[in-house]
Amino acid sequence: MKANRRLLLIGGTLAIIAVYKYQLLPIFFQKPLQFEPLETPAGFRRVPDGQSSIGFDPFVSINARSDPGIEFAISRVKENICGNLFGPGLVASNIVQIAVFSDFYCPYCRVLSQKLTRLETESDGMIQISWHEQPIFGESSELAAKAAQAAKMQGEYAQFHERLIKTPFQATPEYIKALADNVGVNYGQLLRDMSGDEVARTLLDSAALAEIFAFIGTPAMVIGRTVVQGEISSEMLKNIIDQERSDGSFIDC
Repeated sequence: MKANRRLLLIGGTLAIIAVYKYQLLPIFFQKPLQFEPLETPAGFRRVPDGQSSIGFDPFVSINARSDPGIEFAISRVKENICGNLFGPGLVASNIVQIAVFSDFYCPYCRVLSQKLTRLETESDGMIQISWHEQPIFGESSELAAKAAQAAKMQGEYAQFHERLIKTPFQATPEYIKALADNVGVNYGQLLRDMSGDEVARTLLDSAALAEIFAFIGTPAMVIGRTVVQGEISSEMLKNIIDQERSDGSFIDC
């Protein structure tokens, strides 16, 4: 009886060791993050090609940058890169800010949105996300982007973003009206804001930022000082966030 108990104890101990061994192996052999500094904007770095995937035609976003005011917008946002990326105001150095550039009809963006929303919720305020519309897939994308930004002016961006990023339907005026009624947004005001100067400027500024960081598709992110193009794994996303928190704030922001 004692021998059987001893064997069970030894077997259980070995099983626990095996579990921890396989849990810790990825940590011990995890490849360190490699960054390439950007010449411009100064102070930023990017994850080298090969660790993220674009998944889109490199020329798909050219039309989104054809606005004649883009050059002026680029000059304007360059005066305060971080404020335009992450929003105004100073943020504590231990809070990681993430600027996300996405299209509501980009399939990779939909997956990334769920990852980021979950991380932000679980972080207890230690991760803050700023969403930038980069409508590169035509009229439905532009309509959805304008509607989301107009809803933001009524304090309902989060609900619009969640519904638009998850719906299988393409945005139409009828769908936007139904969504506004369901969420409780004033539809008349929404329409006026969608065609107003503030929404137009916001979208143009986001396009200017995408041009500055040479984003050629969606999704794309600026995580603190780290620029990422394309879809990345949850593990890599968490690793970059941890690295940004460890490195602390940088002078350009």
